Amino acid sequence: MRVLILGAGYAGIFAASNLCKNENVKVTLVNDGPKLQLLQNIHRVASGEVQPKDISLDIERILGKDVIFVNGKCKTVDLVAEQAEIILESGTAQIIQYDYLIIAIGAKNAYFGIKGARENTLSLRSVDDSIKLDRIIQYLRRGSIVN
Repeated sequence: MRVLILGAGYAGIFAASNLCKNENVKVTLVNDGPKLQLLQNIHRVASGEVQPKDISLDIERILGKDVIFVNGKCKTVDLVAEQAEIILESGTAQIIQYDYLIIAIGAKNAYFGIKGARENTLSLRSVDDSIKLDRIIQYLRRGSIVN
């Protein structure tokens, strides 16, 4: 049995690590980057307490050889043919056949129609967001120092 998991956040990693324990299951995990970001700690990067590398784990190292890891983005899924087209980091396409599909691609910010919310707020959903926020905080601290 072939299981394809799209997304290597907490749900995707959890599913892959449990499914690969069954020797009759071949697990392929696709993610658009090689790292798992420990999102419960991104505020610590924004505050300058830790570095981004401290809260990022290598996906292949976490899962080992029991899971096939593909660094790429899913372009299309054909539910009838049970296959997905993945655009690899190199830009080439790869077709992956599956028997079961798990879509665990995460979430995005919702602004609920509040005017100005998107334009006037900062997101804190990734390590990149926390780095940006840390830079802004450092800039504001430097600007507020009175000599």
